[in-house]
Amino acid sequence: LNPERLTWCYRFGRERYFAGGAINNGGLALAWLRGALYSELPEDRGFEQLFGDAARAEPSELICLPYFTGERTPHWDAGLRASFFGLGEHHGRADLARAGLEGVAFSLADVFGLLGPGAQGVQLSGGVTRNPFWAQLLTDTLGVETEQNSVADASAIGAALVAQIALGWHTFGSAAAAVADEARPTLTPDAARHAWLSRKRARARRLLAATRGLE
Repeated sequence: LNPERLTWCYRFGRERYFAGGAINNGGLALAWLRGALYSELPEDRGFEQLFGDAARAEPSELICLPYFTGERTPHWDAGLRASFFGLGEHHGRADLARAGLEGVAFSLADVFGLLGPGAQGVQLSGGVTRNPFWAQLLTDTLGVETEQNSVADASAIGAALVAQIALGWHTFGSAAAAVADEARPTLTPDAARHAWLSRKRARARRLLAATRGLE
């Protein structure tokens, strides 16, 4: 559906299609940050400290391009690599943690921006729903209200429901109802934070364009 073919479109039934994008460096980037910055802590404790430090860090101009393993949507470039820009001696690991989370949020916003006017609602699922700061940062970056879907293993459950639809056990409507939360907390973006993050994301995109292809 994207004129530059930057997104994908899967067959999702006889008359339905599933358009979207995917990034390499979401959980993988966070795992790298946890290992690099909090290696002295057990894994779960390290992630807890990472999110806590990021929440306490002051917003800064430090930018992370989180392309540790290349990137899919929208760049489709296996040769991209990660970097931090604007690093100074006054920055600590909390600043790196926050910049890393912002970088991942920027990548997701890049995908969201390609989906066009049809992308009206946003549901957050998985680990992001378990950390209020991370969920709010993503909401502020996207600039739209988000619903938190607490369904565990959402991708696996979705695959099972698609199979059940194919077998005639569910319709699309009944499958959606089967996993609907009774109450989905809604987060509202902060206008000032969204504007600031949008400017920072634009700088990140300019930095990527300027450095892409450098030996």
